[in-house]
Amino acid sequence: MALLRPDVPIAGVVIDVVSDVAGTSILLTGLMAAGLRAMAVLTNASPQRVEWLTAIGFLSGMFFAAVFLAMDVALG
Repeated sequence: MALLRPDVPIAGVVIDVVSDVAGTSILLTGLMAAGLRAMAVLTNASPQRVEWLTAIGFLSGMFFAAVFLAMDVALG
């Protein structure tokens, strides 16, 4: 395990993990929100429905990011 090696600074490991998590979260939330918003716009949904689907996209993107993070931690 990388945290137990004396030549690896703990701060560097923490920064690496946090940047990976943040990047994955940003990517997934952006893709989900943009995809659902585009679908709503292309189907001529009402403005309220477009905003609703965009919010659902952000929420589902964060959910999938958390699932992927849990899988990464559990599976190594």
